[in-house]
Amino acid sequence: MFYQLAAAAGFMLAGVLGCAAYFWGTSLVLDLIFPSKGKSGVVASRNLRITNAIRPWLFLAPALFALATYLIYPVIMSLWYSFHDRAGQNFVGVSNYAWMVNDGEFRQSIYNNFLWLLVVPALSTFFGLVIAALTDRIWWGNIAKTLIFMPMAISFVGAAVIWKFIYDFRPEGAEQIGLLNAIVVAFGAAPQAWITLPFWNNFFLMAILVWIQTGFAMVILSAALRGIPEETIEAAVIDGANGWQIFFKIMVPQIWHDRRRLDDHHHPGAEGLRYRARDDQWPVAEPGARQPHVRLDVPRWRRLRPRGCDRRRHHDPRHSDHGLEHPQCGQGNEGALR
Repeated sequence: MFYQLAAAAGFMLAGVLGCAAYFWGTSLVLDLIFPSKGKSGVVASRNLRITNAIRPWLFLAPALFALATYLIYPVIMSLWYSFHDRAGQNFVGVSNYAWMVNDGEFRQSIYNNFLWLLVVPALSTFFGLVIAALTDRIWWGNIAKTLIFMPMAISFVGAAVIWKFIYDFRPEGAEQIGLLNAIVVAFGAAPQAWITLPFWNNFFLMAILVWIQTGFAMVILSAALRGIPEETIEAAVIDGANGWQIFFKIMVPQIWHDRRRLDDHHHPGAEGLRYRARDDQWPVAEPGARQPHVRLDVPRWRRLRPRGCDRRRHHDPRHSDHGLEHPQCGQGNEGALR
């Protein structure tokens, strides 16, 4: 064991020192070929431009070489051999592709791939969004996010070992050590070999990847939710939207599509602020303000309509000197917007 650890540490140290030596050596050779010291202004400037253009590619060269060797080259050779026989010598055209299309197992594998592509991202994003929204509302949300993100640090081999004890199957009558079968047996049902059930085994395997990827989706969507402009939420609250409407019709559209950005930010020197909800424009301005308003684009969660008479005005309770007016109503009595 000691010799294995020592060998691993030695290889790691050799790799780090080798990278440092490569970067230092290539920079030295580049400076020798295109020197800038001791040269005239024009030549020095030209050599600096050349070295600055070449140096990044020298640093990327090892990674590009490894990428080409272990990824691009195998793809090209696989494509080439796909037009040859099993020995890779005789050209057979598209015969291999014709056999593949007519093979039932290949069609089943394509179906499984599409099923995974549809279900896993959708469920990971859904659970990540729900968890991000819920954890932002509780004081121990950061602790919960840490626990949910932890599976991202687990390798697929480690995740497989963990979930093996969840899906483990023992014959009926034997003690069940699998968590899922233990629960099923406790309710009086028969244990099942979950990962061998036709069709459903796909979803049981998908659960492992969803469990791993949900933490990543949670982090991204939590940052997106916190980046939603407060003005959009305040406008919906003023308009009487409840929590579900704010979440599904204000917050989700802004993080699902290209988020609407502020045309300009409200600053202390601005004399007015208004937001435009698509075709309905509602100015929020100080009384008597005549300067052009700062415009804030927000998605319309529903068409805003004044309720009651044609002259209604709803005050923001936090800013008593600001009013929210419908363009056709003007100044009027206090009221509410529907």
